[in-house]
Amino acid sequence: MKTRSGFEFDIDTDVLDDMELVDAIAETEENPVAFAKVIDIVLGADKKRLYEHIKKTRKTKRVTVTAMSEEIEDIFEALNAKNS
Repeated sequence: MKTRSGFEFDIDTDVLDDMELVDAIAETEENPVAFAKVIDIVLGADKKRLYEHIKKTRKTKRVTVTAMSEEIEDIFEALNAKNS
Protein backbone atom coordinates (compact mmCIF):
# COMPACT_ATOMS: atom_id res chain seq x y z
CA MET A 1 0.00 0.00 0.00
CA LYS A 2 1.06 3.56 -0.53
CA THR A 3 0.13 7.03 0.70
CA ARG A 4 -0.61 9.88 -1.72
CA SER A 5 2.92 11.18 -1.20
CA GLY A 6 4.39 7.81 -2.17
CA PHE A 7 5.25 6.31 1.22
CA GLU A 8 5.03 2.55 0.85
CA PHE A 9 3.92 0.53 3.84
CA ASP A 10 2.74 -2.93 4.74
CA ILE A 11 0.73 -2.86 7.93
CA ASP A 12 -1.42 -5.71 9.17
CA THR A 13 -5.07 -4.61 9.05
CA ASP A 14 -5.54 -6.31 12.43
CA VAL A 15 -4.08 -3.12 13.93
CA LEU A 16 -7.55 -1.61 13.39
CA ASP A 17 -8.94 -4.13 15.90
CA ASP A 18 -6.38 -3.23 18.59
CA MET A 19 -7.92 -1.82 21.76
CA GLU A 20 -4.67 -0.02 22.60
CA LEU A 21 -5.05 1.87 19.32
CA VAL A 22 -8.63 2.78 20.21
CA ASP A 23 -7.47 3.99 23.63
CA ALA A 24 -4.69 6.07 22.06
CA ILE A 25 -7.07 7.65 19.56
CA ALA A 26 -9.53 8.48 22.35
CA GLU A 27 -6.72 10.00 24.40
CA THR A 28 -5.89 12.44 21.57
CA GLU A 29 -9.21 14.22 22.19
CA GLU A 30 -7.97 15.51 25.54
CA ASN A 31 -4.24 15.36 24.89
CA PRO A 32 -3.12 16.00 21.29
CA VAL A 33 0.40 14.85 22.20
CA ALA A 34 -1.04 11.33 22.47
CA PHE A 35 -1.04 11.32 18.65
CA ALA A 36 2.52 10.01 18.97
CA LYS A 37 1.14 6.83 20.60
CA VAL A 38 -1.20 6.31 17.66
CA ILE A 39 1.75 6.60 15.27
CA ASP A 40 3.81 4.13 17.31
CA ILE A 41 1.00 1.57 17.41
CA VAL A 42 0.23 1.84 13.70
CA LEU A 43 3.75 2.13 12.29
CA GLY A 44 6.04 0.64 14.91
CA ALA A 45 9.60 0.59 13.57
CA ASP A 46 8.47 2.13 10.26
CA LYS A 47 7.88 5.47 12.01
CA LYS A 48 11.46 6.60 11.41
CA ARG A 49 11.20 5.60 7.76
CA LEU A 50 8.05 7.72 7.42
CA TYR A 51 9.81 10.65 9.11
CA GLU A 52 12.61 10.44 6.55
CA HIS A 53 10.09 10.16 3.71
CA ILE A 54 8.32 13.32 4.88
CA LYS A 55 11.59 15.24 5.18
CA LYS A 56 12.65 14.15 1.71
CA THR A 57 9.37 14.72 -0.12
CA ARG A 58 8.67 18.04 1.59
CA LYS A 59 12.30 19.15 1.37
CA THR A 60 12.54 20.08 5.02
CA LYS A 61 14.46 19.12 8.13
CA ARG A 62 11.30 18.89 10.24
CA VAL A 63 8.38 16.52 10.37
CA THR A 64 5.38 18.72 10.95
CA VAL A 65 2.28 17.56 12.76
CA THR A 66 0.30 18.54 9.66
CA ALA A 67 2.43 16.37 7.37
CA MET A 68 2.29 13.42 9.75
CA SER A 69 -1.48 13.80 10.16
CA GLU A 70 -1.93 13.70 6.39
CA GLU A 71 0.21 10.57 6.08
CA ILE A 72 -1.57 8.78 8.94
CA GLU A 73 -4.94 9.70 7.44
CA ASP A 74 -3.83 8.15 4.12
CA ILE A 75 -2.62 5.04 5.95
CA PHE A 76 -5.93 4.63 7.80
CA GLU A 77 -7.88 5.13 4.57
CA ALA A 78 -5.79 2.45 2.84
CA LEU A 79 -6.16 0.05 5.79
CA ASN A 80 -9.91 0.59 5.91
CA ALA A 81 -10.21 0.02 2.15
CA LYS A 82 -8.16 -3.17 2.38
CA ASN A 83 -10.21 -4.35 5.37
CA SER A 84 -13.54 -3.82 3.53
